[in-house]
Amino acid sequence: MATVQRKTPYEILDVPKDISYSKLRIIYRKKIHEHLQKKISVSDFRLICRAYETLSDSTKRKLYDARQEWVFELRIDKYTAQQLASEPALIDDLTERLRNATLAE
Repeated sequence: MATVQRKTPYEILDVPKDISYSKLRIIYRKKIHEHLQKKISVSDFRLICRAYETLSDSTKRKLYDARQEWVFELRIDKYTAQQLASEPALIDDLTERLRNATLAE
């Protein structure tokens, strides 16, 4: 059975639905600093990352606003290099992926 996320990306980031992209980025950067100061757990930060990815991408945001559906959980092997780099706890996974990367990737 799939896990259901009851909070919306807006609730997770504690932002209004009409927040601008520039203000959203500022909020996300504050969350990064809180995570680095160990004020936010790894699992909560991953959820924050997924919420930010949804709201910061105009296409994903429009789809979410229309359908109320979003990817809040992602297996590590499905992460892009950029997603791995955004989460300090996953530096070993990023290093391994880069070590094994080919030019085609």
